[in-house]
Amino acid sequence: PKGAADFLAIGEQFNTIFIEDVPRLKFNEVNLVRRWITLVDSLYECHAKLILCAEAFPSEMYEVDLNSAANDENFAFDRTRSRMEEMRSETYLQKKWVGSQLRRSIANEETLLAAFRAHDTNKDGAMTMRGFVDMVRQLGFELGEDELETTFRSIDINDDNEI
Repeated sequence: PKGAADFLAIGEQFNTIFIEDVPRLKFNEVNLVRRWITLVDSLYECHAKLILCAEAFPSEMYEVDLNSAANDENFAFDRTRSRMEEMRSETYLQKKWVGSQLRRSIANEETLLAAFRAHDTNKDGAMTMRGFVDMVRQLGFELGEDELETTFRSIDINDDNEI
């Protein structure tokens, strides 16, 4: 598994995930860092428990290099680090796992198609993040910004910021 859809599928099927031999991440391993960020985001969205056997604590897992071209990853990993710390908290560990309820809660295909067409402003069969957010909210889903972004990324299979 390497993408958001794969990681969401794992979080939807398993309430607890064990990962061993997690190394410290280096700023020059951009793809690995991005995948780790996506994994944590996806599991966090499902309220899955993540048990790690890692080389370092979350606060020491990734060393930010401010001179690196990977500034987006530096910023994103800061959020990931915060999520990993939260996922260790008693409050998080007591949260109910939502798992596959996320997918089941989405409206039926006909409703989604009608909503997609209504928010496809250019009528080109594609939708930006903004249109997606508007569509989801119109359908009555109350998702946070992080959940919306993770869901959008899981659908954006070409990684071109359109679905």
